[in-house]
Amino acid sequence: MVAPLLAEQEVEPWMERHRFIIRDSAPSSPLTKQLHTAKNDRVLVMELDFSSEGFVQGLLDTVSNKGAAPDARMDAFFQLAAVDFAFKRYPQALEKYGACFNYFDQKGNKPMQALCLSGAGDTQLRSGKPVEALKFYQQSLALGVEEKNLPVIQVSTFGAGNACLELARHEEAEGYFKHADDASAKMHNPFAKCDAMEKRGLAAWQQGKVEQAIDIWTKGKELAKQFSYSTRAISILGGLIELSRKAGPSRRLVELEAEKAALEKSEGASPVPGGQRA
Repeated sequence: MVAPLLAEQEVEPWMERHRFIIRDSAPSSPLTKQLHTAKNDRVLVMELDFSSEGFVQGLLDTVSNKGAAPDARMDAFFQLAAVDFAFKRYPQALEKYGACFNYFDQKGNKPMQALCLSGAGDTQLRSGKPVEALKFYQQSLALGVEEKNLPVIQVSTFGAGNACLELARHEEAEGYFKHADDASAKMHNPFAKCDAMEKRGLAAWQQGKVEQAIDIWTKGKELAKQFSYSTRAISILGGLIELSRKAGPSRRLVELEAEKAALEKSEGASPVPGGQRA
């Protein structure tokens, strides 16, 4: 199958415009060995490591390479901060985000400054420090508003809303999630909008605004289903079911439970108990 694509002989002019990319994933890599032996100058063989370990090592190599461009080294350092965060190495992540912020501050790169602040906010929030997290999110939001940067505004307001939920400042949380909702809509990002709508509904519910929570969640659930965002639709349905149960047995409760069960079955998803929202 591959041999005719290797063009070992002269080819027609129209063929010169064509490129074929083939991944040899077999453990013994028979194609790669043959291509090395053939020494076909029309073929480029690249040895790529797609493993997580290889990715992290590539970042470390870039950071330690003094001959690389400073911006490239700092971009790699920023990604290493995210790796630390993912592996719950929160002090190391916070230190890296701080170093990146100082660098981008000197460069006058406000969008990257804002992302560093949001990353620090995520780190503090996950570390159980919502007060400190909120401060970072607010600083990031200030830069986002100054630059009229919608992605930064969306990320920072969503994070600030989560911090306010942790602090039981539900009215503030609702306001932040409303801004995150609006920013997501302006970016035409229905997935981020559904996430924000779920949290908006939760903040409203915590304030006793039950009808408002039901309205927000119902619209969010329908939007999630429209864009096949089943995980979020199922999660929102869990909240609606929990609210309905508090009101007592009803036809509406039966309908919601049936809708949730059907979604879980169609997606092969694990059941999400009512109220367990991401």
